[in-house]
Amino acid sequence: MSDENIEYVRKVILAVDDEATNLTRINMILGDEFDVRLSNSVQKGLFMLTQVRFDLILLDIEMPGKNGFDFLESMRTSYAAYSAPVIIVTAMATPALIANVAKLGVTNFVVKPFAPATLRERVYAMIGRGVATPIVRLDAPQRGGAASRGEGVSRGESVRVEGVSMSGPAATGTGEARRGSRGDSAREEDYEPLIERLEFLEGACLFSNKEEAEAALSDVRDMAESNPLLRRVVNGVSSLVAAGDFPGAVDKIAALTSVLKT
Repeated sequence: MSDENIEYVRKVILAVDDEATNLTRINMILGDEFDVRLSNSVQKGLFMLTQVRFDLILLDIEMPGKNGFDFLESMRTSYAAYSAPVIIVTAMATPALIANVAKLGVTNFVVKPFAPATLRERVYAMIGRGVATPIVRLDAPQRGGAASRGEGVSRGESVRVEGVSMSGPAATGTGEARRGSRGDSAREEDYEPLIERLEFLEGACLFSNKEEAEAALSDVRDMAESNPLLRRVVNGVSSLVAAGDFPGAVDKIAALTSVLKT
């Protein structure tokens, strides 16, 4: 089978927490291996369930308005067919809370504050490591053609992550491929200011702060000006922010940040 018919898809994790710092920390710990999507409210998280088939959900319990129990109850009733496992990430792992969550079918916990290794180990135990899965595409474009969404690909060696491309071997998580995708340390350092600004932009979008998001976007556009691919993705984010689609913007920003860190 031709390589042109294969693309690599990473396991997708949804993190739901009202604290932007917690979401950013989860993304920093897991984003190199997994496609991490972030939601700062139960309502947004439930909406995202209708858009993406997640492999795992990391869920805070104590949130203003609808809380983690509401999320689990909605999963059990309105999303009964949704079989993604759930890990509760909370600072309040009391016996009463553990018992109440168990009634809703969840028995896995990570207690805040957590070490990166603790979170990774718990995630690995639930869904394995973040090795990209090869997916056969029946509608793969010919060499030099255009993929869906209008993005270019070359000889089937690209990975699609919410409209962002990166080399296929890099997505497998193997040491040699990852070293090849990173390039030298100078290139890595070049991306650090952009990644920092993207994380600020992501936080603004998580809290639907359009003014701060647009200010951050201005900086990100300047930083991405010399890279056509980055500029195209950033323009897509800008359109989502302008339309008030902050969950969509968060998805694209998280995907782009993950690729830049790879």
